[in-house]
Amino acid sequence: MENLLHDFRYASRLLAKSPSFSAIAIITLALGIGANTAIFTVVNAVLLRPLPFRDSSGLMIIAEKSNFPIISTSYQNYIDWRDQSHSFASLEATRGTTITLTGAGEPERLNARMVTAPLLPLLGVDARIGRTFRADEDRAAARGSFAAPRDSPAGDRRSGR
Repeated sequence: MENLLHDFRYASRLLAKSPSFSAIAIITLALGIGANTAIFTVVNAVLLRPLPFRDSSGLMIIAEKSNFPIISTSYQNYIDWRDQSHSFASLEATRGTTITLTGAGEPERLNARMVTAPLLPLLGVDARIGRTFRADEDRAAARGSFAAPRDSPAGDRRSGR
């Protein structure tokens, strides 16, 4: 313990003799520690932490190869894949789109996801309020209707809050 105290005093005297070197050394250490922390935070969030879904290690994305930058598969191909699939517990679909929300106030353009009805139970996601989608809403005839959680901007807008 005495040697550690002696080394600490000696290091303090050397750092006090050259303040510019000390400042550069401290700034370099601070930047290195900050960069290391930032990189680890991203790696932890993206690669190490499991997805917030039930049995997330079993989830897969299946898509057709195309020249477009967006992952896209036709609905008819999805139906064929789902009906012919024997390797998966369930094969469900999702697709991004935009919708126009009308009602109270000005119309508003929102980002939305179209999903097949069994996707939310497959992921273990329950509705906070109300219900999830029914099987009869999983048809082309049900287009135009959508569900929005009450705590989303669309739910707030629709309820007039």
